[in-house]
Amino acid sequence: MSSRWITILGLLVVVGLTGGWLVHLEEEPTLAREAARHTPDSYMHDFIRTDMDERGLVKRRLNAKYMIHFPDDGSTELLQPRLGIYTDGSNPWYVTSERGWANAGNELIRLSGVVRIWSPARQGRGKLEVITRDLEVWPKIEYAETDKAAILIGPSSITHAVGLRVKLGSDRLELLHEVKSHYEVKAARE
Repeated sequence: MSSRWITILGLLVVVGLTGGWLVHLEEEPTLAREAARHTPDSYMHDFIRTDMDERGLVKRRLNAKYMIHFPDDGSTELLQPRLGIYTDGSNPWYVTSERGWANAGNELIRLSGVVRIWSPARQGRGKLEVITRDLEVWPKIEYAETDKAAILIGPSSITHAVGLRVKLGSDRLELLHEVKSHYEVKAARE
C-alpha cells in the first residue's frame, strides 16, 4: 500500500472519530436537558388562588401552605392544600389534605394522604363530613371520587364505605361498596 492510501485512510479514520465525538457532544446537552426537565421554576409560601364566576362571586378558592410549579408540564405540587368550592355562591364545600398535585389547567387536583371533605350546616340540614384518602377532584365540574375507604359523619349517623363519588354542585354522595351505617335516634321529649 502506498503512503498516499495510508494518509487517506488515516484522514478517514480521524474524520470518522471526530464526527462520532461531535455527535456525542451534541447528545450530552440533550441528556442534561432531559434530566433537568422536571425542575421547578417557581414556588410560593401561603399560596391562594381564587376563581370568580361571571357575577363576581367566589366560585373556587385553592390555598396551600407551600406551592411548587413545574414548567415542563405545567403541574403544581401543594403542601397542606385547602380547596373551597362554592356551589351557588353561598353553600361551600371544603376539601383539605396533607399533599396535593394539580395539572396545568387545574382541571384535576389529586389529593393524597388523609383527606377531609365537609359542608357546614345548612338550613334544615346538619353538617356533613367525610374522611378518606387519595381523592381526585375536578373543581370546574364540582366532582370528586376515591376508591379508598371513607367515613361519613352526619348529624345523627356514621357511615363506613369503600369508594365514594361526590357531586358537590348537587350535594349528592354515592357510596360504592361495603356500606355500613349506624344511626342515633334521639328520644322524643315528654
